Amino acid sequence: MAPEAVTGFSGMPDQAGVSKQKSGAPSTAATDLWALGAMAYILHTGSTPFWSPSPYLTFLRIKRGLLPRNTWGIPDSDAWDFISKLMQVKQEDRLGADCFQVKSNKVIAKDGGYDILRSHEYFSKIDRRDETNILPSLQDLCIRACAEMAKADASDLDVCDNHPPGDGSKHDLVRLTTKQKSLVCHVLDKSKAFSRGDETRIFQRFFSSDVEYIKAKVRTATKDFVGLTQMNDDEYKPLTARGSEDPYATKIEPEPTKIVMLTNPMLLSGEKNLTPEQEKQYLKGWKNCIAVINKKRPKAVIVCGQVMPPKFWKFLARIRDSIPVLWNDGSVHYSFWLNSFQGLILQSSELKDENSSQMLWLREQMEQSRMAKPQLFCFVDCDPRDLSPIVQKRLARGRSLCLMGLSKTGEPIDFKIKYTENETVDDDTSVKSTDSEEDEDDRATMRVYGTTMNGLRWLTIDEKEEWYSEFEAIEMPTL
Repeated sequence: MAPEAVTGFSGMPDQAGVSKQKSGAPSTAATDLWALGAMAYILHTGSTPFWSPSPYLTFLRIKRGLLPRNTWGIPDSDAWDFISKLMQVKQEDRLGADCFQVKSNKVIAKDGGYDILRSHEYFSKIDRRDETNILPSLQDLCIRACAEMAKADASDLDVCDNHPPGDGSKHDLVRLTTKQKSLVCHVLDKSKAFSRGDETRIFQRFFSSDVEYIKAKVRTATKDFVGLTQMNDDEYKPLTARGSEDPYATKIEPEPTKIVMLTNPMLLSGEKNLTPEQEKQYLKGWKNCIAVINKKRPKAVIVCGQVMPPKFWKFLARIRDSIPVLWNDGSVHYSFWLNSFQGLILQSSELKDENSSQMLWLREQMEQSRMAKPQLFCFVDCDPRDLSPIVQKRLARGRSLCLMGLSKTGEPIDFKIKYTENETVDDDTSVKSTDSEEDEDDRATMRVYGTTMNGLRWLTIDEKEEWYSEFEAIEMPTL
């Protein structure tokens, strides 16, 4: 559905027999152009452009036109250019919208009509001499074969030992171009190979270094994390509501999910104003934290900081393969899903601009949280107190249970932020992004934590909407 179809009317009369008035732009030939772009998107990615667990949120995303680019499904820049030019919110901005005009109630095509679509670079690679028999290329046929090989090699320990990524053998997927890697990973993702933690060894086959592999798991285009997406998490169903492959299996009450946030003084200041001895001390403390993580094996590790020293990355690569490392060095923001709860990794530098892409994305996440009501936890790369009051209140209004960050003073942070219905801040600015009235059910409280001590902030989450947090200080060697 195009934006004008969402905001328009059906033309059916109401109960009084009076036809409703139109609200918004009428549907025209440009509506079909939007649909063409949407179908091209679906054929490339295997999913709808504005998928959401709620039809209401889907309609909101359509009206806003925040089209996410799935770089795995649409790695080709010509394909993305074609789709994005068709899926413009304003009808007159869509590619081919001015190819026809109405005169005396007749539709008249301009010179060439839709040739502007046919002549797009997206179609330049197609040989039109025989459009009834378009054969796939050899590369197209090899994509699925490479995906199967990646799965087979990842489960074969002998292949992993004898043919590591980058060895130049026939098992080496590092040789693929960026576009080819994207297409193979897209097939793996759609076949659920990257769900339930199975992505670890498979995804590693595409990278020659562990640090490169860790960084690549954050997908900035779709603002998510490989393997921990909403669809892969069984559409946010709690563990007890999910089906079992064994119909005779006894239902076991799942254990609470434990994740941990790594903290260290260097995440806020980096190596500035530090002596070599202090740097060595902090690095040793970081190493001790990772040793504890490998021993206790949480479901995920979170690292947020405005500075991520290169040596820190190397130690992060020592964390067990089965434990995903969700990172933010001040340059990314994204969402992740794990055992039915949602986490938001926030980039503080983009939270200062009300019209930034992250703020628009954050509003969508808050609207989803208020409607679907998953357990939501937020993690930021700065001192939470440095966030503007409007951002803090919006996180609380969006039913965020907890906000975790660093502490610029060094003193531990532990306080609550409360939101009351229809609350305003600063110069009477409304916290809401809509004009709807609220009631007492919209009141919410968010807990805020922060520290730069070397240690681990543990978060234990039960699917019965119970959670708690505790900090474990990790000893650093004395100078």
